[in-house]
Amino acid sequence: MKRSFFYLAIFGMFLLFSCQSNQTASEEESSVPDESAPSIVGAWEITSSTDAEGTDITPYRSIIIYTDNFYSVEIASENRPSWPEIPEGEETAEENIRNAYEGLTSNSGRYSIQGDSIIHDIIVAKYPNFMNDFPRSAFAYTLDGDQLVTTGSRGSRTYRRLR
Repeated sequence: MKRSFFYLAIFGMFLLFSCQSNQTASEEESSVPDESAPSIVGAWEITSSTDAEGTDITPYRSIIIYTDNFYSVEIASENRPSWPEIPEGEETAEENIRNAYEGLTSNSGRYSIQGDSIIHDIIVAKYPNFMNDFPRSAFAYTLDGDQLVTTGSRGSRTYRRLR
């Protein structure tokens, strides 16, 4: 009886370790990028943008940078006002600060590509809601040479690769 329990325990441990080993191998395979797939790594700028209704909302000044694992995006409306000159020692009015930062989107974090989607896992953002309430965003994408098109619930954007 003791001997069969011993063999059963050994078999159970072998089975457990082999299942964990297979799970780790498949997880590693899924995180390995497909070398034949076109890469989004590089710097991009928005060339056109529409909202969810299809209305053009360009012009922007923008840059989005993708490394192997991370991204950073800065988007500013071109009509974003500058702060007015103020005398030394005085502070800018809250309204001037709000107006200047209102037209700016800024966030950075990790990203992954899953099928035909780019997933942004936001680590830091200008808007705290992006970090706290919506820390993950997904966009369908297509890549054709130096043109990247993303589509999400708030509209679509076309980018060109910066050289």
